Amino acid sequence: MMRYRRYLGKEDELAASYTSSLGRDDWLAPYIVQVFAAHVAALAENNIVGPDRLACVAGTLLDLLQSGDPYGKVVDSIKAAEDYFEALEAYLYKRCGDEAGFVPIGRSRNDQVAAVLELAVRHHLFQILQEMIELRRSLIEKAKEYSDVVIPVYTHLQVAQATWAADYLLSFEEALEDAWRWIAEGIRMLDKSPLGSGPAAGTMVAFSDRTWDRLLCFNQHALEPYYATSSRLNVLAACSILAVLMTELSRLAEDMVIQSSQGFMVVDFSDEFVATSSIMPHKRNPVVAEVLRARAGGAIGDLAAALSMYKGLPYGYNLDLQEVNERLRALLESTLTSVKVLARMVRGLRISRESAARLLQGSVYWGQELSEALSLKTGAPFREAYFSTASALRHDGWRQGPETRRLLEAAGIEPSKPEELVRARSGDPAGRITEAEKRLEEDRRVVRKLLEEFMECRTRLVEALKSIALRGGGA
Repeated sequence: MMRYRRYLGKEDELAASYTSSLGRDDWLAPYIVQVFAAHVAALAENNIVGPDRLACVAGTLLDLLQSGDPYGKVVDSIKAAEDYFEALEAYLYKRCGDEAGFVPIGRSRNDQVAAVLELAVRHHLFQILQEMIELRRSLIEKAKEYSDVVIPVYTHLQVAQATWAADYLLSFEEALEDAWRWIAEGIRMLDKSPLGSGPAAGTMVAFSDRTWDRLLCFNQHALEPYYATSSRLNVLAACSILAVLMTELSRLAEDMVIQSSQGFMVVDFSDEFVATSSIMPHKRNPVVAEVLRARAGGAIGDLAAALSMYKGLPYGYNLDLQEVNERLRALLESTLTSVKVLARMVRGLRISRESAARLLQGSVYWGQELSEALSLKTGAPFREAYFSTASALRHDGWRQGPETRRLLEAAGIEPSKPEELVRARSGDPAGRITEAEKRLEEDRRVVRKLLEEFMECRTRLVEALKSIALRGGGA
């Protein structure tokens, strides 16, 4: 029988397993141990429970904290529980006896699960930030590699202009830079501690020193208890950024799929990121990019499902929130994996100078530049120059012909040398690449600083447990 419900009376095995999250709590287990540990430290440091009564618990939590599998160690010993919180408490009783009974004072699963979820989401967001640095670096390195190549770019999937391949790649990098900053802000949103809020409106236990803030890298702001235990606003807001990021990654993947198709062939994927057909051996199918597009749809669905579960809940904890966690887990893990694989795929990309030149030779990619150059050289209104260009193109069958050549010569534009036109309009991309590298390095420093802060908090948590175990005579 489940530990907490034994005094309720009968238990229906199917109902109990239906509502239990123990089998799905593996991803939350490390953070649950951290929150338990911080609570034990707070009890000791505030003299609510003496260290001699917490020594075994502190030593056991320290062992779990430093183990590679805190989930497995507990569930191998405790086979049935509502969730990992209940299983961990039962595990502490099994290891330390009645001493474990002092641990629950001043806390509720409601405030602790809110803290656990913030820690879990924050950690995943941090990992995504780290991997996005690598993805952005891959795009910048690829921009440097192909900085002298000119390629067509499109609107409505029709050739619009020519640009440097570097600027094409830097466009994606800048989009990811913006998303990176939103995710970094999402991490900052998750530094408010809900601990001490009890089940809904606080606890009789007075924690004068908010020890857990120092040990778990929360700030010193105490949330309103009802908000702290009932709301998932900041968690959902942070995760919504990931759904938007996934849609941007999907568009990048789709663009690469189109650019690699036989009508374009400007981009080629390395062998590791394509698959072939079971019957057509000539096929090089861009399967990784295709799966990423699908995963983006799944990410949108996960966020929509989480919001749909959340929207109708009254304030106060409801077990519906347990199901929200699963959708957030799927979104976090899918985004992290997608960013990782995309960084590797970009590193192996090849851009074909020959295919790009072929596409430009057969296209009118200079319509805007011709119209602007005519207006600037003759002093005519731009719209008049635009109509002159359109008239010449119509006369020549929407391709280069005698009328368009006459205007091109007057404007000093040589269509057979697209790099000259691009350079005259946009300059060389070297400076933009350098600026992107500088911004990337600044963001890398932010990641390093965050990592240092998180590691310092973990060190303080470990030292606090060691101190309690030693002061109480524990291991």
